[in-house]
Amino acid sequence: MEPCTFTFPHERLDAYAAAVELARRVRRLRWPARSASIRDQAVRASASVVLNIAEGVGRGPGDARTNSHRIALGSVAEVHAVMAVIDLNEREAYELDQLLRRLAAMLTAMTR
Repeated sequence: MEPCTFTFPHERLDAYAAAVELARRVRRLRWPARSASIRDQAVRASASVVLNIAEGVGRGPGDARTNSHRIALGSVAEVHAVMAVIDLNEREAYELDQLLRRLAAMLTAMTR
């Protein structure tokens, strides 16, 4: 049996790749003690970015796609807010901030 070579449309997007990177980084972070609830919030919000980008692209052009990408943008803002209230080392904080800003810019363009 030959492997299937089908590619999902979202797999071609830089925004999707950046969202997957964000979700993986958020899960791998060294979270401060007693931050389980905010960690859970950040992990769920970062996964939401990935899922809403894929769902939006899967829906095709139109309002449903735009709405999914707006939801993803809101989740990016949520992760950014979480990062503002936890203590990260400077390098981690800078890299995450840059990734979040890049992703926000891409999603903003995708919602126009």
